[in-house]
Amino acid sequence: MKKNKILALFFLVLIVVVTGLYKYFCPVWAPLPKLTGAYGVGINTKQLVDLDRSEIYSKDSNDKRMLMVDLYYPTRKTDQLYLYQPEMLKAFSQEVTAHSHLPGFIWNSLLTGLKGYAQPNAQIINTKPNYPIIISLPGIGGPAFNSDLEEVASWGYIVAAIYPTYDVDGVMFNDDKIIGLNPELRNYVAQNDRDNIYAYRGRAHQIWLQDVKFVLQELQKINHDSASMFFNKLDFNRLGILGVSHGGAVAIDFCRDNEICKAGIDMDGWTKTANTEQGFNKPFMFLMSPENVDKIDPLFINMGSLTQKVLIEGSVHANFGGPMLKWPLSKLFVNSKRDPIQIRTEILQYVRKFFDKYLDI
Repeated sequence: MKKNKILALFFLVLIVVVTGLYKYFCPVWAPLPKLTGAYGVGINTKQLVDLDRSEIYSKDSNDKRMLMVDLYYPTRKTDQLYLYQPEMLKAFSQEVTAHSHLPGFIWNSLLTGLKGYAQPNAQIINTKPNYPIIISLPGIGGPAFNSDLEEVASWGYIVAAIYPTYDVDGVMFNDDKIIGLNPELRNYVAQNDRDNIYAYRGRAHQIWLQDVKFVLQELQKINHDSASMFFNKLDFNRLGILGVSHGGAVAIDFCRDNEICKAGIDMDGWTKTANTEQGFNKPFMFLMSPENVDKIDPLFINMGSLTQKVLIEGSVHANFGGPMLKWPLSKLFVNSKRDPIQIRTEILQYVRKFFDKYLDI
């Protein structure tokens, strides 16, 4: 009898502990910091189809290249919170469920529920006649979302966040169809097949460059559409690009080869895929972690006087782009040598100062 009581007490304590941990870690993300810019932020999602390009990774040879793009833009300021990227998080949750041993309801609880400040389809503010544009590209192979883009838009930018289909882990389209990471790339990563990973990234590099050019064409159409909220609001004379990891490597080549790009930032992306070592003399910033800073040297030594290389002391690759995991998960899985919040603040200060200077905000 005494043994049964001890066993019952043990399971009761276990249930209380597990429930407490479950509630604490749902969601796993730390709350997003309040926006520091003068504006609130709206978000408008576009599904775009490039009829001139086939989707090489689709099993249907008739499929065309299809992209989801989020436009973040200045709107009225508010402290109201909204669910952050619910479709994107749902897609990511489905993908990690399909490729892990945890059931879907646990992933759904852990990964959803994050709240941000981006107001779905809010009216763009008319404080200024138009706004500079920043194209945003994610890393390859992981989730596409980047909560830092809300902060960037609050400074007075229109940010076009491109999610390259098949190369990021989970994109949901308008018909609720979810396309996850290309199984080919997923297998290469699981096997740590570096040669094939870089060969895949080399192909993706060229596709992403085409994606950027296509999205710019579509943004031009939106800007000239009198029925659009963005009618004459996008200033293509003040256009920059911001890329994280692989997206940063793509940003290098796009900014070098396209006159429309006035300034660019590479966030901890190195030049080991399709980049050449050909330099250029445009405003361009490399924001780098200690583990990757030397990997850009073959290109950096050929860059012009307008280029900056900034070492973010104590950072690791995972510190570039949010959202951040809750403590202590951030300590367990993101082994930065400094407080991740301080690192994020430092990175964003560099981003703001750079774009404000070179895009004339």
